[in-house]
Amino acid sequence: DQLTGRFEGKNCKGEEKVRRLSQALPHWQEVTSYGYGDSPSDRPLLDRCTHAYYRHFPTVKD
Repeated sequence: DQLTGRFEGKNCKGEEKVRRLSQALPHWQEVTSYGYGDSPSDRPLLDRCTHAYYRHFPTVKD
């Protein structure tokens, strides 16, 4: 009953993102897939997608 801001389980980045997607959709790598990412931690997922799109967004300065 207390909100802490902490993750329950592993952070969904890198290989963890691939693991979770594969758990939810076991055959996703056997079909056409589109992946979009904007950080280096998205690379493991994008490397497995049929069509991968990566975009680096510059840091906004005050």
